[in-house]
Amino acid sequence: MEAAGEPECFPEAPAAEPAPPAACRFFLEGRCHFGGRCRQPHPGAPETARPSGGARAGAGAGAEAGTKKSPMRTAAAVIQRIRWDPRLDPADFSVGYADRFLGVCEEPFSAFCWDEPLAALGPGVLAVPQHRVRYFRFRGRVVWDRASRVDQVFGSGSAEGRGPTILDALDGGIAHVSGDVHEDVHGAGARAEAALDCVAAGSGGAGEPARTSSKGR
Repeated sequence: MEAAGEPECFPEAPAAEPAPPAACRFFLEGRCHFGGRCRQPHPGAPETARPSGGARAGAGAGAEAGTKKSPMRTAAAVIQRIRWDPRLDPADFSVGYADRFLGVCEEPFSAFCWDEPLAALGPGVLAVPQHRVRYFRFRGRVVWDRASRVDQVFGSGSAEGRGPTILDALDGGIAHVSGDVHEDVHGAGARAEAALDCVAAGSGGAGEPARTSSKGR
């Protein structure tokens, strides 16, 4: 019998176990796309080993390292190099660009206006946005090509490291880069001129249309 004045001690009730998480309703409907990565349980589904966070991070880093490409210098950098490098003559270069109506065209580098923004230029001035520049030729050879990631101006974009540069081209030390778009560019230019002549004839021969009305914008 307990002594008088002492509080009575009652046994503690066992803590209630937390309720199990609800099953994934999308799995029950057959529409869960996460599979073993789903945070909600999939009752009746076979157990699959889930990779730890470190393993997933390591796998992702390895895949990224294997697919990451070396950065390539932009068309804007090539333009500035041609304009300001005293060892280069802009007359030796031509520019291939995408025209919205005529396709891929090619013009001498010096025929373009590189100084003013496009919005400030009027008709009769040849200018193109830099994102439409497709390639640069140096003395007839492609030395920078956007599609094939060829840069023989700065030597960038190569997975093996720094490649040949335009200084090597001055000595004739780089190979010719060919492609269908480059081989057919002269034919495309001839067809474009013929199309413009047809437009002029259809308008009553009121004069030659501005060559840059569609090229510059």
